[in-house]
Amino acid sequence: MSSLPVMKKALLIGDPYLCLVAAAAGIDYFVFGNNCEKLVEYIRGKIDDYRLLIVLRPIMKACSELSKLLEEHREILPIIIDSPKELEKIDPKKHYEEMITKYIGLKFEVK
Repeated sequence: MSSLPVMKKALLIGDPYLCLVAAAAGIDYFVFGNNCEKLVEYIRGKIDDYRLLIVLRPIMKACSELSKLLEEHREILPIIIDSPKELEKIDPKKHYEEMITKYIGLKFEVK
């Protein structure tokens, strides 16, 4: 009998409102309370449980210890996201035109 690979979980690190979305989706979450030491301690204690970390950009910027931890554990994929308030400020047309130009090297107009 062949055994299936062990599936690792995702962890969302964010504010209470974003963590509600994670809870509704069945994703583990950590409500960040501006305490980087507590966050890193929590993740270190459960590091073997996770393969994916979804983190709000301001938290990633504020917690250099988290960046160092992720460098030590390259098997964990970090996904850095912006808060909904920040995303409201972005013009989607301009955003995708800039992404296409950056990654493909050609200028396209998005309609």
